Amino acid sequence: MIETDICVIGAGPAGLSPLVFIGNRDAVIFEEHRQPGIPKHCSGLIGIETLRLMRSYVGDITDASYNTILFHAFNRVYEVSYRDKFVFHINRPLLEEKLASLVEGKGHRILYASTAKPVGINTISIGSVEYQCNMILVAEGASGRFRRFFINPYPGFIVGIQYLSRIENVDVDTIYISYSEFTPGFFSWIIPLDKDTAIIGGGFDEPRVEIIEKALKRIATIYGVKPGGVNEKFGGIIPRDKPLLDPVYAGRVVFHGDSVPLTKPYTGGGLHYIFKLSKHLGEAIDNNSLSSYRRIYHSAVHKLLLEHQALSILRKISMGIPVPFITGLNKIGFFTPSDYDKHYALIFKTIPLVLGGLLHFLASPLRDHWIHRNHKQVFPT
Repeated sequence: MIETDICVIGAGPAGLSPLVFIGNRDAVIFEEHRQPGIPKHCSGLIGIETLRLMRSYVGDITDASYNTILFHAFNRVYEVSYRDKFVFHINRPLLEEKLASLVEGKGHRILYASTAKPVGINTISIGSVEYQCNMILVAEGASGRFRRFFINPYPGFIVGIQYLSRIENVDVDTIYISYSEFTPGFFSWIIPLDKDTAIIGGGFDEPRVEIIEKALKRIATIYGVKPGGVNEKFGGIIPRDKPLLDPVYAGRVVFHGDSVPLTKPYTGGGLHYIFKLSKHLGEAIDNNSLSSYRRIYHSAVHKLLLEHQALSILRKISMGIPVPFITGLNKIGFFTPSDYDKHYALIFKTIPLVLGGLLHFLASPLRDHWIHRNHKQVFPT
């Protein structure tokens, strides 16, 4: 058995970023793939606050930026725009490569092609070799062995499928979103990287080929864009569960990133909360005092739980999509660039507008949608 101070499961952003702040202890990172950034699975979209946090680690790794998002929902197109760019696309493999270099520069070791399995609260195995760990940092993603072993499996998730494709007739400053029956509870997207290339994808309960093709054909038709040849296909699991109330198990195992999960319920994005919490987590581990991190974590998670609760209420009133309300905020100047990262802020901004009736100009499509859906339920044909 090999004695190790900190065992980190996974060399993605959640596993690597806290180690940038650990200088008094030694860590070994176990990564099942043979290099950082592999396989690609993230759409790579972040907001301005996440961009600032990320730059403090690795500098600028953006390769595209946007000031407009178009949403197709309730048989119409809604627009959210701002004078400045407020959404950014990052080079995700480059992010992980730079984080890996920083972590190795701190003296920590990354063992690639090493699939870790849980044995106990302080023991893991790599093949026939066991490691005894003073602490285990679990950052293996949404469907990992350690989450299932120590806590439980997620009750549900969706699968994100994306294609890097040739494209025609897109605005490079605009992200295109579509809600449809092919992506229930989620959406499909077109993310231009330049005038000739885009990421086209969606989040699917059932990632069958025919459903994916119908969803992507639908969004292309709606916006009049022309996809061409596919250069690359990639994707991954997007957890839909609420975050753990306590990320620390038995005082020795800490969960971070998608293993919590720290994903926003509307978009499935997880990088914001990873980078918002990683400095605090790393410093707490370095000082061997997780109580301080728990307090900061609970503050962040309460905001995530608010977003989950708001989404649950919206679904109960037969909508589930906050797009009309966000568009309303944008029209009256209440939308700000940081709201892309802080969905809970949009919730607080929306409440007085709804109560005051200032979104009455959006009521018709919502009312028609509600009547149509509930009429079918009460009077089936």
